Amino acid sequence: MRKKTLTTFIFLATLAILTIPLLMLTSGAGTDTFASNVTIDNTGPEILSTNATSTAPSSATTKVIQLELNVTDNNTVTDLNPSSIVMNITYTGETTRSATSSDCWSVANSSDNLQGVFWCNVTIYYYDREASWTINAYIADDSAVGDSDTAGTFGMGTLDDVDVINASILLQGNAGEQNVGPALVLINNTGNQNYTGLDVTGYNLTANSFNIDASAFTVNVTDGSGVGQALTHAGATSVTSAVLLRGTGASSDEEFYFYVDIPTGLEDDTYDSTSNWIIDPTGPS
Repeated sequence: MRKKTLTTFIFLATLAILTIPLLMLTSGAGTDTFASNVTIDNTGPEILSTNATSTAPSSATTKVIQLELNVTDNNTVTDLNPSSIVMNITYTGETTRSATSSDCWSVANSSDNLQGVFWCNVTIYYYDREASWTINAYIADDSAVGDSDTAGTFGMGTLDDVDVINASILLQGNAGEQNVGPALVLINNTGNQNYTGLDVTGYNLTANSFNIDASAFTVNVTDGSGVGQALTHAGATSVTSAVLLRGTGASSDEEFYFYVDIPTGLEDDTYDSTSNWIIDPTGPS
């Protein structure tokens, strides 16, 4: 009987030793908390490129061109500040042609919203110089971190154009009368070229069987005695004292004063030219 009792005691003791650690793991103490946060740095926008299609100005007026701005932002395009956009074109010695944020708008975004395209309207003028102009661009994000770019260019094309005002020579006199006139013709430079001279091509005037040769006419650039350069029939006469510069000042206009020596023996009538006379600018620079 003693041996049996001893064996049972040992078994129970062993069981108690095995179950004590399990009771310690399942008995929980009170819980505690801790904070968690992630900081994302602002990298700012980056201008990828600027573009514009080359074009010539419009005669005697303005034209609106579009400048394109391609930009990326690792914080997505929603972080861009469209009101910060400034775009313009510049050329040394010329007036800067600018767009403000009100002239710009979003055109497209990439599928991941990391890149955006903006267009800006800029007004150019008819006398803006033919040249490759620099595109200047700037954009910032909502943290006022910005990027600028001057790598793009806009090709201002050639506008070779003049406007002849008072484009009729109306003279009245008597047969045999000299230096009848003047008849004023005003030429205005409505393009972006400078002209160092103007050619005039005249044609004979006729009425029935009577003629007034083009060589009876002279032209000069000042209103005076009537002395000037004689014209020829169907041939260009270069009025070398004429200068027609681009712009809006007095140098962009030129005045031609025409006089005629009326031959003797002509009958009373109205004499008309066989063809329209031509004024052609020369020597663009």
